[in-house]
Amino acid sequence: MNHNASAILLISRTDNLVAQLQQAEIARTRSIILSMLAGSILGWAIGVGQLITIGSWDLFYWAWMPLIPFYSALGWALFGMIMGGSGVFSNSKSIEHIGTEKNYLKTDAA
Repeated sequence: MNHNASAILLISRTDNLVAQLQQAEIARTRSIILSMLAGSILGWAIGVGQLITIGSWDLFYWAWMPLIPFYSALGWALFGMIMGGSGVFSNSKSIEHIGTEKNYLKTDAA
């Protein structure tokens, strides 16, 4: 194999690796957003459930009562962000494993 073909093959592999890294980053971002959305919905439902379960009329006259579901949603959204960062809703490989495949580490010197 001549040197020009080897250089073109190396550039092609590098472009493929960059494309895989970009797709993995997009999948991880999508996973974080979906996890935050699911966590905030779950947290809001838990906050409303807490208000219904407590059922004290004194609590309903309290000016800060609507913040209970809001802060519960915020807490669960943060938990969802942590879980989403691990790739719960992602189907792609992790970024750390993309460049370690054998075909990227081989050099065509023959």
